[in-house]
Amino acid sequence: MKRYLSGRLARIGATFFIYGYVVGRFISVYGVFAPYHVNPWVFLVLDLVTAWPYAYAIPRLIEALLVKRQERRVEAVIWWASVVAASFAAPYVYVAFAAQNVPWELITGLSVFVALMLSLCGWKIYQGWLTGKEVKDAPIT
Repeated sequence: MKRYLSGRLARIGATFFIYGYVVGRFISVYGVFAPYHVNPWVFLVLDLVTAWPYAYAIPRLIEALLVKRQERRVEAVIWWASVVAASFAAPYVYVAFAAQNVPWELITGLSVFVALMLSLCGWKIYQGWLTGKEVKDAPIT
């Protein structure tokens, strides 16, 4: 019971962190990209809609990677990696297509930010894979 509660509290904390992060990004997009025809409310909706699949898919991807090599289903790894990538990229793809006449400094800053966030996500997945135990029958789907 104690382990269940600590796992549940960790998931609740992670959920609040992710949605807090979404609000922080909304505020920055509202202030920075609004003059360049990026609707911050569309960005917020995209970010909110994709936050849950992103948070759900990362542990599933790690679980899929932890299955013993002989039993690993490549389709599951590809599926969860695709969900992570698509849910991460959707708000930024909107910004890239909606923005007009954006200064190169702003594009560079956004590119560096996206690269940093992708690196952190990759590092998190790698750490989960590195520190995890091999799971014989991990729930992949």
